Amino acid sequence: PYRDQGLTAVSLESLFLRFPDAHYVIELKPEEDDGVGSFTQEDLDTAVEVARLINDYRMAKRVTVASFTDEIIKHFRQQDDEILTAFSEAEALPLMLAVFSGDDAYEIPEPAGEFLQIPENYSLDGLNLNLVNENNVDFLLSAFGMRVHVWTINDDDAIDRMLALENLSGI
Repeated sequence: PYRDQGLTAVSLESLFLRFPDAHYVIELKPEEDDGVGSFTQEDLDTAVEVARLINDYRMAKRVTVASFTDEIIKHFRQQDDEILTAFSEAEALPLMLAVFSGDDAYEIPEPAGEFLQIPENYSLDGLNLNLVNENNVDFLLSAFGMRVHVWTINDDDAIDRMLALENLSGI
């Protein structure tokens, strides 16, 4: 509805200038969506530019960067390993398998993210899994020191469920 209305997206730079005390989660999405794992050189260049802006505006302690695409988040981490990142989808799957099997001996490979950003529920081959609940969030924190952010929460009941989880780090 806003097309041809003279509106434009704000730049990351303008957000940092206008809201220097805010906390941000920045998701690096592939330009082309050609399926899981698709990315272009432009996507990698964007990761470099985002890291530069975060550092130029001294926002490293206020930003978490995420990408479902393994190559993009790994490339981002190569730019600056001090900026907090979330697990990619490929990094999250083995960790969630450890959670469901109760395997607290699982070792998180390095480098990896500091946050696990996952949906409340996930369907895998017709099997519906509840990923974000008190047991899983507590297990991730106690066994691995892993903080959890949940997405996408769009209704009051879901918000209430998520707010009731004491160790959930973000919505």
